[in-house]
Amino acid sequence: MATQSAPKGCWRLRKSCMVLTLLLIGIAAVGCRPDSEAQDIALVPETPLPCVRVIPVSTATVTEDVILRANLVAHRQATVMPGAGGWLRELHVDQGDPVIGEETVMATITSEALSLGVSMARTGIEIAQAGLRQAELQLRSARTELERIESLHRRGVATDQQLEQVQLAVEAAEEMVTQARANVRINRDQSRQARDMASDTEVVAPFDGVVYQRMVEVGQLIAAYATPMFVVIDPSQIQVIAGVPEYLEASVRPGTPAQVVLSDGRAIDTTISYVAPGLDMVSRNRTVWAQVENPEGSLVHGGTATLRIELGRVEAVVVPRQAIARVEGSRGVVFVLKPDGSSVAEVTVLLGTLQNDAYPVLEGLEPGTEIVEYGWTYLEEGSLVRVTRGQSCEQAEE
Repeated sequence: MATQSAPKGCWRLRKSCMVLTLLLIGIAAVGCRPDSEAQDIALVPETPLPCVRVIPVSTATVTEDVILRANLVAHRQATVMPGAGGWLRELHVDQGDPVIGEETVMATITSEALSLGVSMARTGIEIAQAGLRQAELQLRSARTELERIESLHRRGVATDQQLEQVQLAVEAAEEMVTQARANVRINRDQSRQARDMASDTEVVAPFDGVVYQRMVEVGQLIAAYATPMFVVIDPSQIQVIAGVPEYLEASVRPGTPAQVVLSDGRAIDTTISYVAPGLDMVSRNRTVWAQVENPEGSLVHGGTATLRIELGRVEAVVVPRQAIARVEGSRGVVFVLKPDGSSVAEVTVLLGTLQNDAYPVLEGLEPGTEIVEYGWTYLEEGSLVRVTRGQSCEQAEE
């Protein structure tokens, strides 16, 4: 018996009903989940806003100053050169050794020429003295002859011409004695100079201080007044030398208060003792220096320091150090509360020198502006915040 197949439209209807049935079963299953699984699907609670304490910016009288990099230089230094040439026989001091002016022999020079000069000068004195003795003997002989002729002339035995000749001989002998004595003096002076030059073979320290540099070796040929042998410095006082920019040079005068800040943080109060008469043609700076005592030698010749020069006192906006989020050179970053009272702006300001744990703000803030004092660690431009004034965030949350 033949079987009749179902129409195609009926199969399509059955398929759609099956899909709808499965979808309804899935929805029912989701709706019947346990409460714990439903809570996992719930939204995460919103993170609380960061709490910050703000303060209004105020003004105060601060010191206006300029900070300069400075070099430390001993107030006295000298390059030692010998007064006589020769071979360097011995060195008595080296770099770093203390010396006492005109007492410490720094080196010994051997000079055959100087020894020969002293010997020749001594011989010259002996010859001049012999000439003087001969001239004095001739003078005594001439005077004895004059006495004899004068006696004969009074008795009429000697003529006027004979008397005159003997008188001229006495005068000539006296002149020879005068010249001989002068020759002795000249030779004595020459001998003294030769001995002085010979004594220059011992090179002595020019003043009390320290040998900063030695530039010669034993056995070296040394030229008189030409070969640098040592550099000696006196570090008991140190000059702190810096260059003041041209736009500020008119504000600095001798006597202007200053402070020397060393690398270890120590600060030494002083005043400007010298101001150069003009500007350096290359750097356009005006050289100034301050002088400080250095009895313990803690300041090193050739070192560096910071020289802070006080230019005057002015009324300026001040910000506590803890309110500065970052410092980069002369610039700093603070967070300012916006007018909406719930967000902050990141502001870059120009800072002065830290004074009494606060920075003068030269540019970027107006008096009365509210800034974040505490709580800025994780802030950025536009961050939303909870604000407290006059109390910490912990106190505000209690």
